[in-house]
Amino acid sequence: MTYKLHEGIVYAKVSGIHLLIATRSVWDKFDSVKQLSPLQGCFCYGIVNGMSEDQLIDYLILPPNLKKDSVRNSYQRFIKKMINDGYLIEEGEINES
Repeated sequence: MTYKLHEGIVYAKVSGIHLLIATRSVWDKFDSVKQLSPLQGCFCYGIVNGMSEDQLIDYLILPPNLKKDSVRNSYQRFIKKMINDGYLIEEGEINES
């Protein structure tokens, strides 16, 4: 399954910091800027580039002490939270603004 950002939310990396930025059209629904951890930023990078979970996990270069299963669990928790918070929608869902 693939996901996309809610209309009006933009992913950006500024000076090495991963951010979700709400544009003017959705300021009343979201924080204006949401900072992400480096791993969450990698997840967002994959999402905005249309990667599935498996493609993204395979794409990441993980340090030896970080296992794919652990990253997969983190990804699934991240997706669930971002959907609940409204930042992400499943591809094919109607995107309400």
